[in-house]
Amino acid sequence: MNINPEEILILKEYDEVKAGSRINDYLDKQYNIDSAKIKDKLIEKSLMEVNQKKASYALTARGEEIINDHPHLIYYHRRKLLQKNIDLNKFHNTYLESKESSYRKVALDLLKENSKKARKKKAWNDYRNIFLSMANIYRDIDKDQKTLKNLMKVYHIDLSGLSNNNNFNPIMIRIAPGIIDEIKELIVELQYQEDELKTIYQSVVERLDLPRQNYSVSKQFEYLITALKDGAESVNIKIQKDNIKLTKKQEKDKGIIKGILSKIFSK
Repeated sequence: MNINPEEILILKEYDEVKAGSRINDYLDKQYNIDSAKIKDKLIEKSLMEVNQKKASYALTARGEEIINDHPHLIYYHRRKLLQKNIDLNKFHNTYLESKESSYRKVALDLLKENSKKARKKKAWNDYRNIFLSMANIYRDIDKDQKTLKNLMKVYHIDLSGLSNNNNFNPIMIRIAPGIIDEIKELIVELQYQEDELKTIYQSVVERLDLPRQNYSVSKQFEYLITALKDGAESVNIKIQKDNIKLTKKQEKDKGIIKGILSKIFSK
C-alpha cells in the first residue's frame, strides 16, 4: 500500500482519539499539514474507522499492521524534540535507504550532521537542542556516559548566554532544572566523584569551543556542583543577583569613561 510518513504519524495520533475533538488544530501546527484531509484519506483506505460505541477513532487490523511495520516512525512520533531537530521525510528516507538496522543510529547520524549546520549558522539554541535530542537517544540505549556528556553540553551552552542568530545576552541565562536532575541521576548511576566530573566537564568545554562564554570554566563548574547539591533554582537566583551586580558595574564603568572623555574634549 502506498502510504507516506505523514499519514503514518497521523494514523498513530488519531488512534483512540474522541471523534469531534480539536486535535486537528494541534496536528496542523505540529506537522504543518492538513490533518483532517489526511484523516479522511486514512478512513477511505480502511486503515482507520470510527468506533461508534466509544465515539472515538480506532485503527483497523490493516492500520495496526502499518504501524507495526514502521517502528522508526513511531519512535519519531514519540520524541517531540526529535521532530524539531530532524526533518520527518529526511529521517524516513535515510532509514529506508540505509543498511543500518537501528533507527536510533540513523537519528544520531542525522543529528550530528545537523549540529554542524547549526553551529555554522551560529544558531546556538538549535545547537543546544540537538545535543539534548542526542542525550535522549543515548539514554534509550543505556549509553550513560554519552548521555552525560551531551547533557553537559546542554548545560554549558545554557550558561554561555548565546542564542540563535549569534545573539549574546547574559541577562537571560538560566539553568534548566530538568537537565540538572538528569545529570544528578546519571552521576549516581555511574558513581562519579567530583574530580571525575570536573575532568569530563572540562573536556566538554574544550570540545565545544564556544565563541563566547559569560563565565570562566571554574565558575561554570562551581555553579554545576551547587545546582547538583541545592537545586537548579538556587543557582538561577545566584546568577540573577550576579548579573544585576555586573550590570551595575558596567553602568558605573560607562559613567566613569564618559566623565573622562567629557573632561578631555572640554579642554
